[in-house]
Amino acid sequence: MDLAVLDDLGAHVSVAGGLAKAFERAEEIGAKTIQVFVKNQRQWRWRPLGDWEQGLWWRMRRQSEVREIFAHGTYLLNFASEDDGIFQRSIDTLREELWRASVLGIRGVIFHPGSSEAPIEQAADRIASGLAEVDRDPRTHGALIVLENVAGQGNTVGRSFEQLRAIIDACPPETAERVGVCLDTCHLFAAGYDLRTPEAVRETFEAFDRVLGHSRLVALHYNDSQGELGSRLDRHASIGKGKIGLEGFRALLAYEPTVGIAKILETPTENDGHRRDLETLRSLVV
Repeated sequence: MDLAVLDDLGAHVSVAGGLAKAFERAEEIGAKTIQVFVKNQRQWRWRPLGDWEQGLWWRMRRQSEVREIFAHGTYLLNFASEDDGIFQRSIDTLREELWRASVLGIRGVIFHPGSSEAPIEQAADRIASGLAEVDRDPRTHGALIVLENVAGQGNTVGRSFEQLRAIIDACPPETAERVGVCLDTCHLFAAGYDLRTPEAVRETFEAFDRVLGHSRLVALHYNDSQGELGSRLDRHASIGKGKIGLEGFRALLAYEPTVGIAKILETPTENDGHRRDLETLRSLVV
């Protein structure tokens, strides 16, 4: 197995107390890649990102061993919403998050496309129109727009590679060029993509390549799944404690085409969970 994969491993870290605290927390757990929130993830509003906070972020970053950083978008984002107020707030909020990511040198903002009762073609057009509106602001162009696959609960959009492709195809070409994909292993499994064996991992990622193209894959969320294959249950489990299991993650780590792609834990954090899960993943690299 390529030991370079160890440089890709990391986790979502808290920014409580200030954005720059992310680097201390990354060091505490030995993360080489991190994901952060660049504003309050449960509210539409945000406070200004001042020059002093930006300066401290960059000073701490230069001292850090973190190699790559992503942001996770506000949980309220819903670009598929038929409510014009929510739709516009989603545009305004993602625009702000992409600007923050741009000035902080963060590679991209990862978010779920949204939820809608409309047919997928109509939902994809709605999402794409919102992303195109965000993209009209040149201040956002320093960071990627990153769509995350979903487990398929309810009316969520993005449960299959084909649904993600429909969104990207509906975007104007100049916007589509800035769209990447983050695959969450729990969501993949819950949506029906098997990851428990080397053969299953290869088949899943080859299917992704056929539909979307490997170059679209910019990040992975490494989460085990509490739910069974195809359950559409979005419940993350610690590595090896869910239905994907240790052998599934051993196969994922060994899958050569994903070496060099950020692998970010969003597993339970209780009892130093991220540190333990990173140690578990490292033990699988032989």
